Amino acid sequence: TLHVPSLGHDLLLQGVISGASELVKTGAGELSVEGTSSTFSGTWRIEEGLLDVFDDRALGASAANLVFAGGNLITYGITTSRAIELASDATFVTRGQFNEVVLNGPITGSGGLTLNHGLFTLNGTNTGAVTPTPAGPTGTRGASKPSRGSARQSARSSATGIGPEAAKRPR
Repeated sequence: TLHVPSLGHDLLLQGVISGASELVKTGAGELSVEGTSSTFSGTWRIEEGLLDVFDDRALGASAANLVFAGGNLITYGITTSRAIELASDATFVTRGQFNEVVLNGPITGSGGLTLNHGLFTLNGTNTGAVTPTPAGPTGTRGASKPSRGSARQSARSSATGIGPEAAKRPR
């Protein structure tokens, strides 16, 4: 478990991440992962705060799936084929409205997905109550359609530290 206690307290992982178990991120702070040679093949479970991904390869092997159980994703833009499970509502934010997030893998779970501040392409299969909802200067494209669910409130007004303000933080 990686505990990053609060916003303003960030943890940056730049080296190789390896192993095959579950990596759990707790605390309201931001966990940033960089690098391109990680071999981790387990599950990333984000229970609180932000997971900041600079490159999909920083998360390890493509078998390393993502579970959002109270946490959120922020990125400059990535393309991934990872399976994403929404155990609760999650928000995906780009750092810059012209950056793109391409999700080619399946998105499952009972949580809602809010897409904020960028361009999002959903090519995978969405099941459960997953409802991609643009918020702010956001666009979506892709053939994926949710099987059931309802629109979610914009994360800009409902989630602390998420939205254009967080997206503009310099690196």
